[in-house]
Amino acid sequence: MLFIRLFALVLLSSASACVISADMNDPLNDAGPNANLTCNNDRVLDDFEECDDGNRRNGDGCSRDCKIEAGCGNGILEDGEECDDGNKRDGDGCNRACLDEALLNCGNEQADSGEECDDGNRVSGDGCDERCRAEGAACGNSFRSPGGGETVAEECDDGNTDDGDGCSSTCSCEQQTNDDGNDSQTASSFDFTAERTEAIFGCGDVDVWAVEVTEAGMYAFFTESDVDPICTIENLNGDLLTGDDDAGEELNCKVSMPMEPGEVYYLKVRHYNSEWGTGAYALGWERLEDDDHGDNAETATVIDTLPYEQAARFDWGLDFDYYSLTAPATGQLTVMTESEIDPMCRIMSDGEVVSENDDIDTQARNYNCRMDLDVEQGQELMIVVSPFHNPPRAPLGTAGPYTLIVRQQ
Repeated sequence: MLFIRLFALVLLSSASACVISADMNDPLNDAGPNANLTCNNDRVLDDFEECDDGNRRNGDGCSRDCKIEAGCGNGILEDGEECDDGNKRDGDGCNRACLDEALLNCGNEQADSGEECDDGNRVSGDGCDERCRAEGAACGNSFRSPGGGETVAEECDDGNTDDGDGCSSTCSCEQQTNDDGNDSQTASSFDFTAERTEAIFGCGDVDVWAVEVTEAGMYAFFTESDVDPICTIENLNGDLLTGDDDAGEELNCKVSMPMEPGEVYYLKVRHYNSEWGTGAYALGWERLEDDDHGDNAETATVIDTLPYEQAARFDWGLDFDYYSLTAPATGQLTVMTESEIDPMCRIMSDGEVVSENDDIDTQARNYNCRMDLDVEQGQELMIVVSPFHNPPRAPLGTAGPYTLIVRQQ
C-alpha cells in the first residue's frame, strides 16, 4: 500500500513539473500544437493569427502566440535589410543577416564575378548603381568591367574615353612608344631642375629614372595624379631600398630615403594594378630636413629630464630613431608612442635588448608600442623607435609622424 502511495506521489510530481514547464516563458519551449487554443500552430493561417509556423518558439520570425516578430528572418523586408526570405540560412540567396548574397562584394572597388562595375559604394547615379550594374556605358568609369549584362569585358579603364593615353576610348590597352625606361638599363636620367616630370602609364608600364644627388641628405619623390601610383627605390642590383603606395595626397605615392653622392638610385613608378592600370601623373621631388633624431647610438637624442614627450617623425620606411637616457631613479620606466602608423620600440642596456614591443592591442587596432621596465638609478639606457617592418613579409615600414612619451613612476 505504501508503494502505491509513493508511486502516485511521483506521478503527481512529474505531472506538475510538466505543467510548470509548459507554462514557463521559455522562448525555446515547444509545447505542441494544442497547448495554446488561440494559436493553432498547424501551419494554417487562421483569421486571428498574424502568422503560423507550426511551433511555439519565439525568435524564429513568428512568436509563440502567432504574432509576427520584427527582425531578419520574418519574411518582411524592413529597414536595414536587403532581403528577407523568412529564414536565417546562408547559401539560399539571402544570408542569415538578411543581406543579398549576390551583392556581398559590391562596393569593394573590385569588379568581382557577377558585377558590371564597382566604384567603391552602393549609390546609384554615379555611373555604377547600388547593385554594381553599369549605368550607361561602363567604359570610362575608372573600374575595369569583367563583362556582364549590357557591358563587355574591358582590358583597362582610366576614367575617360580618350585615345592616346594608354587606354583607348573602348577601354582596350594601347601600344605606345615608351616615354621612360622600364629597367635600370634603359632608365631616364632624373632631372632635378624640372619642376615636374610628366609621364603616361600604359597597361603594365613601369617608368624608371636613374637618380644621382650632388649633396648627401634626405630626398623625397612624390606623384600628383587622379590614379593610384606606387613608388619604389632600388639599387643597381635591383634590391628594394624603400617604397610606398599612398603616403602622398589621396592615392598618390611619396617615397623618401637618405641619399649619398656617387651612388645611383633607381626610382620606379607604376600603377597599383600592375597589369592594366593606366593614367597620367606628374612626378616631383623635395629635399627634406635632416633626420630629427640620430640613427645610431653615437648620434642619439639625449633625454635629460622626465617626463619626456616629444613629436618626431620617421623620414622613411627604415628610419631608426635613437634616444639615450640615464635613469634618474629606481622604479618602473614607461616608454610608449602615440601615432596613427605602426611603430616598434625596444630598450637596450649594455648593448643587450632588455625590453621590446610592437603593438599595445591589435584587437583594438592600437598599433602603438608600450614597454614597462623596472630600472635602477643611474642605469644607462638606449631607446630605439622604428616603423614596423618584418622581412620578407613586410620589408619596409611606413614613414610618418609619432610622439615618444617616457615617464617614470
